[in-house]
Amino acid sequence: MKRKLFVLIPALTVVSLLTVSFSGDEQSDYQGGSPAGYTGSPGDGHDCVACHGGSASTVSDWITSDIPPEGYTPGTTYSITVTVSGSGKKGFEVSPQDQAGAQLGTLIAGTGSKLVGGSKYVTQVSSPSANPSTWTFGWTAPLAGTGTVTIYGAFTVSKSVTKLSTLEISEYNPSTSAIYPVSETSCFINPNPASGFLNIQITETDHKPVQIDILNTRGVIVQSEYFRPVTGKQTERIDISGLPDGLYLVRLTAGVSQQIQKLIKY
Repeated sequence: MKRKLFVLIPALTVVSLLTVSFSGDEQSDYQGGSPAGYTGSPGDGHDCVACHGGSASTVSDWITSDIPPEGYTPGTTYSITVTVSGSGKKGFEVSPQDQAGAQLGTLIAGTGSKLVGGSKYVTQVSSPSANPSTWTFGWTAPLAGTGTVTIYGAFTVSKSVTKLSTLEISEYNPSTSAIYPVSETSCFINPNPASGFLNIQITETDHKPVQIDILNTRGVIVQSEYFRPVTGKQTERIDISGLPDGLYLVRLTAGVSQQIQKLIKY
């Protein structure tokens, strides 16, 4: 009769093997995205350093958007873009919050990103090495009266390099007609709301050519008119019947001066 030989492996060795097989770079580096609550915001109190080590430094313009300079319109969805520069694998986590950490608005995941913590945080689904690496996702602005929103972001480059950046967005105030200073040229639009035609009354004293742009709430120019007014007051009539109903901004540009007014098309 042949005897079978059995080799006993100590339990400690088995545990060690299991630990090694589940502790590769992907788990330790969070290449599949960051856990919720690590944007470096005052409310979160943590950033990528907590998991990756190293230290954090502040950078500018790593978070950008297509929100017009006048501010966000409540309930409107905008595009937010994250750009991470440097050598090595990259990741990020971004969240729109107030100083206390409350979520402001709703995030919408885009290509290469996912939501964590409900719709409060957005992070990457993989860690690319391209330089720079970019992600674009959506953000639906909060209710009217919310005020200024800060989008906080923490970014990791080559595991131990952490960067912090913010984007501050004001709420558009329709009661403020002139957003930019106007020197010698001004305008008044009527009727407002308007349906077919828009009358623009211009007061001009320095002979500057005038350009009138109509922008949608995403800051995209949908119609433009250009003319050289005479000195004094005159009225230009613009056909807006082809524009979809909704909220627009009418921007008058004369030289380096600008004036912006809200327009409701119905």
